[in-house]
Amino acid sequence: MQGQAKSAARRPPPPALVAARRDRLLEELEHVFLRDGFLHFRTEELARRLRCSKRALYQIAPSREKLFEVVVDRWLTKLRRSGHEAARAAPDPLAAVTDYLGAAIVATRDAGAQFVRDLSRSPAAYRRLMSHQRERIAGLERLIEEGTARGHFRGVHAKLIAEVMLNAVAQLVDPEVLARVGLTMSQAFAELYDIVEHGLLPRNGLRSRSARNVRRRVSRAS
Repeated sequence: MQGQAKSAARRPPPPALVAARRDRLLEELEHVFLRDGFLHFRTEELARRLRCSKRALYQIAPSREKLFEVVVDRWLTKLRRSGHEAARAAPDPLAAVTDYLGAAIVATRDAGAQFVRDLSRSPAAYRRLMSHQRERIAGLERLIEEGTARGHFRGVHAKLIAEVMLNAVAQLVDPEVLARVGLTMSQAFAELYDIVEHGLLPRNGLRSRSARNVRRRVSRAS
């Protein structure tokens, strides 16, 4: 009986339980990093903060820097998925653009100044961010082309808008730029996206209810 008990104690936990624990840790790490940044944390400090072992963190990534990359990559992947899902569920082309862009406003709502600074100081994480932005802008270009073809938008050059957006976004993830204009990352994205949405409308067009709802959410979160 004792041998069976010891064998059961040594038996590894089910894969589903391991995956659930990993997801929980990653979710908690995301909240910590967004709010407080990352580069100033030591691994043992993170372990105390999350009430887990250092071994649990090293099972996610072999180093502190790699851990940051994993968390950032997961955060960006969720943001892209949210944007695509929101665009597919939108009732009209303008709402599709608004909700697609609005996913970034919501996802960056808790991104503090220290997180933005740490992103800019971590070359690998910054590369991931810009690769993510290129994917997002390509998705925006497709939505604009579709809306224009269906006659919902004024005639605009979708590729040019996408290029301008990509360059603008690179500025909005610069901590010095955000400090100069006095905005958070989420607020800066909201301002930029507002310009894009207005520019797509026909001369006498009205903004969609979806666009107004996104602005209300941002206003409440700021």
